[in-house]
Amino acid sequence: MVVPDKALLQVRINALFDNKDILMATPGLRKGFLLIKRGKISPIHFKKAVSFPTCMRFGIQLFPKDLVKLGKIDLMVTGSVAVDKRGRRLGKGAGYFDIEYAILGTLGLLNNEITILTIIHEEQLVEEIEINEHDI
Repeated sequence: MVVPDKALLQVRINALFDNKDILMATPGLRKGFLLIKRGKISPIHFKKAVSFPTCMRFGIQLFPKDLVKLGKIDLMVTGSVAVDKRGRRLGKGAGYFDIEYAILGTLGLLNNEITILTIIHEEQLVEEIEINEHDI
């Protein structure tokens, strides 16, 4: 699962090149989630397949009732404003990643050993970030 942030576009493209299917939330979760199936897309269309709004033509739209048919998710990739040395992250403040995580977790889709990955510039690594109980 890779969030739809523009900064993670290349991560989504690379995942398709690595023969992975991608689950991504639609912006603001307004249209649920999209499943981008690698085997259904020619490499020439990878960028369009994982960019908004063109991804809507390539993805399979899924709502929570549809998500339960997916297998376990073992990797989630999200953006961050900052990350501390203990792995606590600060997002953009809207809480969408926390909501996506909660939805997928409630549906039993998250592997117990799930890896959550974020990509940052070295200047985004800080000493400490305070987090709230609901923060992932």
